[in-house]
Amino acid sequence: MIPPTATTPETPSATTSNPPPADVVPPVVPPVETPPAPGPEVSALSQLGALKEETPPPAETPPAPLEDYDLELSETSPLTEKDLDSIVALAEKHNWTKEEATAFIAEKEEIYNRGTETIRNKAMEAVKAEKDKLLADPDFKGEKLKSSLESIDLVVKKYGSPELAAYLRGPGGNSLPLAKMLLSIGKLMASDTMQGKGTGAKAPSANPLEDSYRQLYPAFFENSGN
Repeated sequence: MIPPTATTPETPSATTSNPPPADVVPPVVPPVETPPAPGPEVSALSQLGALKEETPPPAETPPAPLEDYDLELSETSPLTEKDLDSIVALAEKHNWTKEEATAFIAEKEEIYNRGTETIRNKAMEAVKAEKDKLLADPDFKGEKLKSSLESIDLVVKKYGSPELAAYLRGPGGNSLPLAKMLLSIGKLMASDTMQGKGTGAKAPSANPLEDSYRQLYPAFFENSGN
């Protein structure tokens, strides 16, 4: 009989670990996440408005060039052709549409008309004030107005001119200093005429206007030696 071969007991390997006890739970290791690539979405300043990329608005269609239409002034417009040239240059500079340029012209006309109306009203007020002042003067007030105008009429008829007559028919006829001077000359002329008609009175002067001036301004003629 062959005796059984004796088996040598195995020595435990150094690399083999003993199994953990049944009541010990191994720790759970969390998975390692790959960090995201750096970019604006992880920036602390990513919410700044200056960092946001905005889509530019679509380009607007430019208005029609000024050369595509004509600007004209109406027959009643207070503006001149020189004014229109300035407006055209301004419209070309700012590339206005025809509607914008026309509206600008209308605005300028309105401003001009308002200013003209204001100036006209003030001028009429000044003329009325001068007229009221003249009619309130003792030489022209009430019943004296007719006789004073007759005396002035003598001067204008004899020494006046169409230009003087036109001036006196206008606002200049309300000038109190001028009216009083003409009245004084007219009274002197009437006085000389009446003296010439009397018995033994001196004959009418050959130059009654100069005589009137001599009586009104004697110092001037004395100093001039005439």
